[in-house]
Amino acid sequence: TGIATGIRRAIDWKGDDGKRVDVISLSLGGPQRHAGTVNNIVYGFSQGVQTGAAAGNSGPGPRTEGWPARDPEVPSIAAMSEDGSVARFSSRGGILVGCPGHHILSADHRSRTAKRFMSGTSMACPFYCGFMGNLIALRRASGLPGWRSNEPVFNLLKNYAIDKGKPGYDDSSGHGVIDYSRLLKDIDLRGEKIFQDVAA
Repeated sequence: TGIATGIRRAIDWKGDDGKRVDVISLSLGGPQRHAGTVNNIVYGFSQGVQTGAAAGNSGPGPRTEGWPARDPEVPSIAAMSEDGSVARFSSRGGILVGCPGHHILSADHRSRTAKRFMSGTSMACPFYCGFMGNLIALRRASGLPGWRSNEPVFNLLKNYAIDKGKPGYDDSSGHGVIDYSRLLKDIDLRGEKIFQDVAA
């Protein structure tokens, strides 16, 4: 209930300068569906707020994702290893895309250096959300309105994924690993053409 409430508060929040939240990153998961959490994520899509959720670290097997990532309405993010393969610990199921999630330099208050390398889909999810933040900024710079559902986003991400594993979509890496280099090229072009084939 606390997570659901926090999601709704983030979606409805408005700063003194009029700015609002664009992306919510959920590096968390649980063993069962919570309707309030999923409903608020879907509500966020209707308000132009994108959410990504860590798939979980339960490894291979049918539908090992945790909730809310396991819900088909929620973008489920897998962890990729440094060699470009799906990390063995990464959960499988209805994965949307994969992002770097193995041996990621992270902040850690328990470390004497305040840093340590960590692995998990909780590392991969922020990579996805950072990508989405840049994609939203690019869309805004192109003079286009924000998305009001997740379907066009899911369709667009197929063009921003490098296929991994089995050819085509698969349950371990989804459409593939996010292609950040393509996004950088499109940012240079200011997104003049990339949104033409995807419904707003």
